[in-house]
Amino acid sequence: MTITDDPRLDQAAAHLAAAAELLEAGDTSDQVFSPARGLAAQLQLIGHGLRPGIAPATEAFVPVGTVTAHVDYALSLLDALDPDTGPADLFLWHSRLADLRSRLATLTVPGT
Repeated sequence: MTITDDPRLDQAAAHLAAAAELLEAGDTSDQVFSPARGLAAQLQLIGHGLRPGIAPATEAFVPVGTVTAHVDYALSLLDALDPDTGPADLFLWHSRLADLRSRLATLTVPGT
C-alpha cells in the first residue's frame, strides 16, 4: 500500500471536515468574515488538500464531540504517517494544522 492509499489520510480529512462543520454550526454571529467561519474555511482547505472530496461521513469515521478533539485526532493521524513516503505537501498541511490548533484555544464558539 502506498501512502496515498493510506486510510489515515481519509480519516484525517474527514475529521477536519467535521471540525469545520461544528465551527460553522456553533457560530451564531451575523458576520460573514467571523473568526470561526474563517477558521472553518482553513480547516476545510487543509482537509481537501490532504484528500480532495472527503466529507465527514466516511466508513472509517470515528465521531468525537468537539472541534478541538477532531483537530487533535487529525493531527495524531498525520503524525502516524511516514513523512518520507507521504505526499510531498504532508509537512505543509501538518504544520498549518498545528498552527490553527493553537488558535482554537482563543476562539469563543460553543463546541470548541
